[in-house]
Amino acid sequence: MRSNTNHYHLMLGDKAPSFVAQTTQGEVRFPDDYRGKWVILFSHPAAFTPVCTTEFLAFARQHKAFKALNTELLALSTDMFFKQEEWLASIREVKADDTPDIEFPVIADEDMSIANAYGMIHPEKALDITVRAVFIIDPVGVVQSMIHYPVNTGRSIDEIMRQLKALQRIRDKTVATPAEWKPGDDLIVMPEDAYAGDVEDRKKSNPEIDDCFAWYLCTKKDKENT
Repeated sequence: MRSNTNHYHLMLGDKAPSFVAQTTQGEVRFPDDYRGKWVILFSHPAAFTPVCTTEFLAFARQHKAFKALNTELLALSTDMFFKQEEWLASIREVKADDTPDIEFPVIADEDMSIANAYGMIHPEKALDITVRAVFIIDPVGVVQSMIHYPVNTGRSIDEIMRQLKALQRIRDKTVATPAEWKPGDDLIVMPEDAYAGDVEDRKKSNPEIDDCFAWYLCTKKDKENT
């Protein structure tokens, strides 16, 4: 059994570890091949597993929508290359007619170097398989979001898409997205300073504010998505 001795913890705001890898669509060099693009790097425990298959089909259905957001999908597991290809061929045979083919690359991380660099291996597990990790990486190669799911719980692709859109929308850091935010919803205007004031003072100091529930919680209409 291959051992996991790397206990490095990747953090939000870190540069995503670089790598060169064989995939089902040829060699990829990260981040060089993805400069100027957002990347969703996601791991799955193993080929020929039921939950992973449903996730791949769900990602395939949204692949064009991700591309429209200047975002590329990149999958990974520690399976051997030939096994990945056999699994994708099997999915093509069983998928519904209205589901697009899986066109994003799948990394065969046989030596677990990428999985360890990104902290995808659970250090307490006996099996050398990756958890369901998702990394949203921005166009300059910085990790902006990390989500880990247990092996037996499938991901919500809609939530990954929502989070990507939120990250792209708040890129200037002057606004934030509230709970349950969707494109077109109101945005939170971040307080300009940390001291307590009153609502009228905040409205006067920032003409973009449309409404306030408290001096520290003010919102504005999202004009980019109207």
